[in-house]
Parts: sequence; C-alpha cells; structure tokens
Amino acid sequence: MLVDRSEERLARIQQAVGQDLGFPFSLPIVADVADPASTALIFDEHRPAVVFHLAGYKHLPLSEENPVEAARDNVLTTKALAGASLEFGTKCLVVASSDKAVHPSNILGRTKALCERLFEVYERECEGKTRFVALRLGNVFESSGSVARVFSRQIADGGPVTVTHAEMTRYLITIPDAVMLLLQAHTLPGPGGVFLAEMGEPVKIVDLARQLIGLASENGTPTLDIEYVGARQGEKLHEELVAADERLTSTSHPRLFRVSRPKPDCLLLHERLRDLERVVALGDGASVRRLLQ
Repeated sequence: MLVDRSEERLARIQQAVGQDLGFPFSLPIVADVADPASTALIFDEHRPAVVFHLAGYKHLPLSEENPVEAARDNVLTTKALAGASLEFGTKCLVVASSDKAVHPSNILGRTKALCERLFEVYERECEGKTRFVALRLGNVFESSGSVARVFSRQIADGGPVTVTHAEMTRYLITIPDAVMLLLQAHTLPGPGGVFLAEMGEPVKIVDLARQLIGLASENGTPTLDIEYVGARQGEKLHEELVAADERLTSTSHPRLFRVSRPKPDCLLLHERLRDLERVVALGDGASVRRLLQ
C-alpha cells in the first residue's frame, strides 16, 4: 500500500515500484494521513501489518517560519498513525527520526524529539500489542530536504553555490542505505523504542559542495564560486547523534543501536499533546513554539 496526498508523487512512486523494481502489485491510496478520520478508514479497510511513516516537513527554515504546520504534519500526523496502529492491530509502526532531535535547537528538531518521546510512551502503554520503532538518521543524501539537491540546482543555474559556514558538518546517509536500515529496524527482536543508525564520520558541507562542483566541471560546467551566507535561525554548526542523558546498546544488527534514557512522564506528555492539538487547531504559532520548547 502506497499512501500520499500528492497524486503526482503517488503516481511516480507506483511506477517506480512496478516498473523499476518489478514488484507485482501495489495499491495506491490518495489520502492525507494528517486527517485521523481518513487514516482510521484506511487502517480499518486494509489492516496493514507493518507501516513505514516517512511523511513530514524536512526543511529547517520553512519549519521555523511555519510552526503550526510543522507541528501538525510532524507530530499530530504521527500521533494519528500511532493511534490507528493500536486500534486496528498493526504489528509495527516505523518512523524516520533525525539527529536534529538530539538537544534540539529548532522547530524541526523539536517536532522530531517529540515524536521519539511519543513512541516511547506508546511502546510502554500498549503492552506489546504494537511495536513503535523510531530510527534516528542523519541527513538523507538527495532526499527532498537534502542540501545536495540545493547544491545541484545552484550548479545547474550557473552558481554561486551557497554554504552557510566553512566549518559546518553533517552526518550523511544515502537513500538506499536509509531504506535498508528502516526495513531492518522493524525486524529487530525485543521491544520497540528509539534506535540509532550507525552514521560514520560527519562530512564538511563545504567539502560536499566542492565535490559536486568538481563533478559538474568534469561534465563541462565551469568551476563555480562558493559563497558563505551564515547559519540560519536555529541551525547548529555540528549535529549530535546521542544526547547527554542517553546511552547506546548493541542490537542483533551491527549498524543499529538501541537508545536508552530516562523514561518520559506519560501523563504529562499526553496532556501537552492535547494542548498542542488545541493550539494547532487555533493556528496559534507562538503557543506552538512555546509548547514544543
């Protein structure tokens, strides 16, 4: 089953699954999973055993400017899917989290951190009926929110290529690698919770820009200048994979680690989520910012 609110994306994904991957059957469903009623209808009719939730806002500046929609799409949509998974007997719900959830300094990171806490609470409360797995990844290279896409577009437009800071680094992972680890995360034995994918060493963003410029110049594009434009609001110079109060334990997969930390206050989290739903419905961006912080 492929669910997306964009019919253009859905058609493209279905074509890729059928023609490029040779998968014999897929069911395209045009729907907005941010709508709990729509989500419940889908789950009731099709009873999915495993759900991979990859939708959500990924652009840091846009989330900073649109906190209501960031909270609605990243947090409340995840909550709706978690509730439907429990109600209709889904065995496992997997969500892609982010290293921005560690000591979060921006709206995007705080929404991801809240989703991780939400999964920890649901995992404790559901008593094994459904496993809730949040896999913490770095920047997925060439995904919709990736800086690589920005650089490629700037190179195609004739430059300049803009980099925020000469020392800025990020953990990078390719789309196939991320997909493989998300698929394997749901098969790990034991309870769900928050997991971390082994990400290797962080990469300097300016080095990535130079490499992409170099590849383009080999194909006939003139060498382009790099401009430093300064870090954006809430943007860290270096991302982190593990918070100060967290520890990692190994799993049966050599590249997946369980994140252990003090348990969240379940009652308080549910109360705050109800508050978040209320202020999102009101379109109150200032209150959304306050609650996320």
